[in-house]
Amino acid sequence: NDKDRGPILEAITPLMVGARRIATLRIEFSLKDFYEKLTNLGKRIFLLTIAAISGSTFLMVLGINAMVRPIRRLSKAMDNIDYGKYDSISDVPRRDEIGYLQRSFAGMVKRLKEADLQWENTFNSITDLVTIHDMDFRIVKANTALAQRLGITTDELKGRKCWEVFHNGSGPFPTCPHAATLKTGEPATIEMEYSHMKGIFLTTTFPVLNERKEVVGTVHVAKDITQEKRFQEKLIQSEKMAAMGQMASGIAH
Repeated sequence: NDKDRGPILEAITPLMVGARRIATLRIEFSLKDFYEKLTNLGKRIFLLTIAAISGSTFLMVLGINAMVRPIRRLSKAMDNIDYGKYDSISDVPRRDEIGYLQRSFAGMVKRLKEADLQWENTFNSITDLVTIHDMDFRIVKANTALAQRLGITTDELKGRKCWEVFHNGSGPFPTCPHAATLKTGEPATIEMEYSHMKGIFLTTTFPVLNERKEVVGTVHVAKDITQEKRFQEKLIQSEKMAAMGQMASGIAH
């Protein structure tokens, strides 16, 4: 390594005449330019490698985002699915595997929407007063018949305590069938008069079970039997009058 000329490659060989060495040939090659070119080449290779890695990473990120973005939208749409809320993805399904998932999801949402619409129509077609109550005596769902009877909407009934709706009270009724069903896990029936609804109702509660067969609420069905009770009272009164007439006729005889 020469101080002025830099790295030197030295080659030495003897000059022979027959078997006799008469001189020595010494050749020196400066490697300074070679090492400079090698250093520059290394820098270029390093920069090209960094550029290639950066470009590949950028393209890979773009590709992953192009694949993940629709999956995230699909996942978000799945998370937003709830009873009465069936917003599906709005963009045109792709033609790859992700598009297949999108079409399957859209088909599932359509079937759920149709099934819930059928259930909703069936629930609201019942003329009896039907509600679903949770463990805290709150109304989870009410049909149209009860809302019309009270002159409010079904949404206004959600979350209200059942005793507020049916009894205008401040706590559970002593013979509350809902409390009985929660305790026994069996249907309970009671005949009650709801004064603010101006009627007599035959109320039955049925247990709602979870997947572990535990009671988590009840279905509350109140059937208006006011006309039947009035007719029954008139019939009893008529039978009493007939019995009194027969008694009076017997005494007179």
